[in-house]
Amino acid sequence: MNPISIVLVILVALLAGMEGVLDEWQFHQPLVACTLIGLVTGHIQEGILLGGSLQMMALGWANVGAAVAPDAALASVASAIIMVQGLSGGSADTQTAITTAIALAVPLSVAGLFLTMLCRTAAIPIVHFMDAAAETGNFRAIEMWQIIAILMQGVRIAIPAALLCAVPAEAVTGMLNSMPEWLSGGMSVGGGMVVRRRRHGCCSRLRNGHQHDGRPRGLALLRTRLHRRLHPRPDPHRPWWRWPVPGHHLPWPQGLRQAEWW
Repeated sequence: MNPISIVLVILVALLAGMEGVLDEWQFHQPLVACTLIGLVTGHIQEGILLGGSLQMMALGWANVGAAVAPDAALASVASAIIMVQGLSGGSADTQTAITTAIALAVPLSVAGLFLTMLCRTAAIPIVHFMDAAAETGNFRAIEMWQIIAILMQGVRIAIPAALLCAVPAEAVTGMLNSMPEWLSGGMSVGGGMVVRRRRHGCCSRLRNGHQHDGRPRGLALLRTRLHRRLHPRPDPHRPWWRWPVPGHHLPWPQGLRQAEWW
């Protein structure tokens, strides 16, 4: 990988890390990050394939309350760099490089979660610095501390990306080629199962109009209301417009049905 490509890869990693918090231009999404890294390194087709596979895995990743989802930015950037290094060092098989990168994405996302927790913890004193600047009316200091806090999230992805770029491509290619058949085949099958299982689950939830909290949205809610009106069940304790309707097609717990409907 030439120096210009390394600088561009680090820039993409910096943007992906910052977008993991800003969430405006979606640079941290696997499809965008892997495609950009493939573009700057001359492997755009492989980058799109890897990004599309990782994107199907990341569709189910979401922050729920205090539970932070796995870091998609580090998983995308690091796995894309590993794939590019494996393809640039010699005669590595494209499918093997992609499937190996997919298999490494999950532990990398957990490592990225640990790094973002460190950055968020280190950003706590910055809030007090910004409060002190607000009391004196120093808006420039407030903006400076905000930029520093955002750059911390970008640096946590840029530094691992730079370290991975420093690894010789021949070493990565040799590692991929030296993998035994049972290991490469297992990674290929496992990566395919993870992607297809996630795609099936997400498409099923989207088709039924449900989000991760199990509540109906869109057409599923309309279908439920129409079903309730067209197929009522008699209940001597309620008026006809409040009769419950069986919802066997909706994966809700029994205790939540009445509370959500009425």
